[in-house]
Amino acid sequence: MLGDWKGRPLVSSWRDAEGLDLTPEGLPVVSFENQLRVMRFDADLRGTAMSPLPPMRIDSENQVFEALALDAAGRVVLISEYPLKGESAAAVLRQSGEDWDRLGDLTLDGGFHPTGSDFAPDGSLIVLERRVG
Repeated sequence: MLGDWKGRPLVSSWRDAEGLDLTPEGLPVVSFENQLRVMRFDADLRGTAMSPLPPMRIDSENQVFEALALDAAGRVVLISEYPLKGESAAAVLRQSGEDWDRLGDLTLDGGFHPTGSDFAPDGSLIVLERRVG
């Protein structure tokens, strides 16, 4: 079970895990909705929050960064499930040291929304999308 830095289980809205990737050492990196954050976990599944995400205008904290992937340099790339408030495309962010850079946008088409992502061996970002309803 995922835990905080002291090993206590994550509870309530703090445990809404969405995106997952593994470091080259096999350790999980997880994005969370509701309490928006990204955490790195050790072998005992004790988590440490990464640098805070930038301020964003969102409609719901339960519809934000569901897709997470680590690039070849080990940086976290996040894709929002829905557009940020006032925008028409999903936001794509990448960890840059202690900051986050906006890499661009992902156009949403046909009611599909990003729910997962990974990098191919050639460095291409692959995005899994789904449509509910």
